[in-house]
Amino acid sequence: MHVKSDKILPQLRNYAWKIIESDLSKLSNEELARIYEQLLPLQTELHLYRVPSWLLEIPFEQLGIYLLNYLKKFNPDIDAVLVLADLLTLTKPALGTQEHLELYELAKEVVEGKIQLSVGEEKIAAHARKYCFLPFACEGPTWTEKDVVKHIQEIIEAGTDIEQEILRQKNQFFEAEKKQNAWFDNLKIDEKHKHLFRVTKDLVYQKAWSKEHQFLGFYALDKILREVAKRLLISIRQARYFLPQEVPSAIRSGQCDADELNERWKYSLLYVDANGSKFIVGEEARYVMSKMNMAREEEVDLSVQELRGQTAVPGAAKGKVTIVNTIEDMKKMVSGNVLVSEMTIPEIVAAMKKASAIVTDMGGIVCHAAIVSRELGIPCVIGTKIATKVFRDGDMVEVDATKGIVKKI
Repeated sequence: MHVKSDKILPQLRNYAWKIIESDLSKLSNEELARIYEQLLPLQTELHLYRVPSWLLEIPFEQLGIYLLNYLKKFNPDIDAVLVLADLLTLTKPALGTQEHLELYELAKEVVEGKIQLSVGEEKIAAHARKYCFLPFACEGPTWTEKDVVKHIQEIIEAGTDIEQEILRQKNQFFEAEKKQNAWFDNLKIDEKHKHLFRVTKDLVYQKAWSKEHQFLGFYALDKILREVAKRLLISIRQARYFLPQEVPSAIRSGQCDADELNERWKYSLLYVDANGSKFIVGEEARYVMSKMNMAREEEVDLSVQELRGQTAVPGAAKGKVTIVNTIEDMKKMVSGNVLVSEMTIPEIVAAMKKASAIVTDMGGIVCHAAIVSRELGIPCVIGTKIATKVFRDGDMVEVDATKGIVKKI
């Protein structure tokens, strides 16, 4: 899987950047259709290779439980949760980690007076171009120079020792690998399980690395769809409700059923089987939904003062709770607060970077929150199940991520 993923990644990256940097308005309908037909298989194939990493968490995170039980049985005197967190800490940077380090290096140059903290500054513009797609996910937005200026300003205003943080980030992967080798030696872990721990860690890395490149692919696809929307005299919102196989014919013919696209936007289900995919819309979609056996939400005791979850990154912190589940919620986040989320998503990484600790309802050892928290060195407790229901914005909490405990104070 990794070999195939590594083979497709540069193809997708190079082709996506070629599209992003092109003036699509100068292309004929046929040329535009062909570009779409060449990009989509690359994006789809990479997505396919990401599926095994999801299956590590769904439904019961069997691999994580197996590794944890192995450590507990192997040596009952150690804190197996902390050892597992150490062994799965990344030893090479994903793109988000690279961006984070380079942002701090820019902040250092601003403080030293080497560059201006302003839109138009050459190094800030280059940073925005290089990493613009990281928060894009499926629909955007991208980062702009204005966003980069804001992020640097936040670093400076936080009063962080910037040089020390740069040093920490540069050394973190060497230190992580050294710690992992020490655990292997001290616990005398056999070769089979060394390999299993390393493969799992690599899956964690591939999950982050490939997702970031998928966002680049989605950014390129979005640029194509915006050009398609202009030519068909429809909105980008409507264009996003095409089935993939409908796009080339719509481009070539210059025609589409705008009313059908509107119906899909109003209320629809996407039905997928071995023969392909189709939308079910309107009353038929509502009827199908009414017949589905959706799980009912369990009642929650809101008077609970303490929750337990799984350690993703050890450490401790105190702070006010900020519930962040959406991009809109990010506006509430203040540096030093404890970020609480149902399940973190790439779009809210900027808010995660401000957190003194991260707490989630869901997630396992290879979930987004665990990956990002390990990269940033932020204490993190995952899998509390009900944190977003028990805690509210402004609640003071104490997070003991080492023990997996979150307590209202």
